[in-house]
Amino acid sequence: MATKVNVRFVVILGMAVCTALGIVGGLYYLHLRQDASRNIRRGDEAVAAGDLRKAFDNYGRAVHKEPGNMEAIRKLEETVLKIVPQTADEANNYYRDRIGVLQHLARHNPTTAKYHLALLEELSRGARMGGGSGMWPMVRSAADEMYRQLPETDPDRPLAKVYSSMAAFGMYGQRSRDELSDAVTDAKAAVAVLPTSDLAWANLVYGQQILAEKMSVDGQSQSEIGEKIREANESLAKAVEAVPDGPQVNRLLLWSKIIQRAQSRDSVTEQELIDQSDKLVKLLTGP
Repeated sequence: MATKVNVRFVVILGMAVCTALGIVGGLYYLHLRQDASRNIRRGDEAVAAGDLRKAFDNYGRAVHKEPGNMEAIRKLEETVLKIVPQTADEANNYYRDRIGVLQHLARHNPTTAKYHLALLEELSRGARMGGGSGMWPMVRSAADEMYRQLPETDPDRPLAKVYSSMAAFGMYGQRSRDELSDAVTDAKAAVAVLPTSDLAWANLVYGQQILAEKMSVDGQSQSEIGEKIREANESLAKAVEAVPDGPQVNRLLLWSKIIQRAQSRDSVTEQELIDQSDKLVKLLTGP
């Protein structure tokens, strides 16, 4: 004969187990939080003692234990920026740590544009300064993530397309002409909604120049290549008009003048080059 189940007992037992698990989980979370706070205090003590590497380790442990602890993340970022590497390998390691911190911030603040942009600015700077093609895919991935996560109404969202197309231009040797053409289309769309953005304009001009170079490598006709170069020059003229004091646009303008001078010494005077160089230096360094 089957034993009758005491439903009331089973319900009470289940509630008791759930409550116990909730208490255990809460205690475990509090333990981690207190443990993270302890690491932050140790990190602060290490900073006061001048031991930045020890401080970095402790702040890192705090972030590992409590990934959303913004105080620990902020202090970790500040510390890694203060450390002076002693070797090239150490510099590379700390740079990767710096990127890791920025990735962490973007991941835990997915709808806040400034964290995505901080990561993209650092990644693109590293790629341009010698990170090679290996860093451009990281730029592309971070840009795509920014575009997915930010609300459509966020005014900074179009910048994701700027960085995404920038990555394509940075990897132009590995991209087809059609892929580069699509990237130029994205760059144009970004300029349309960011008409006073130095970065967006410079990216468009550079992309059009890259596309012309790709067409030359692929053996396209001189007339087709010439048309793309004219488009790039027209975009540069519009960029100078839209953002006359944009450092990125003025850098491209200087490069354009240097090329013109090399092709025809009468087209650009030496004084024009000097004036443009001086303007760029002032824009980059301030008065």
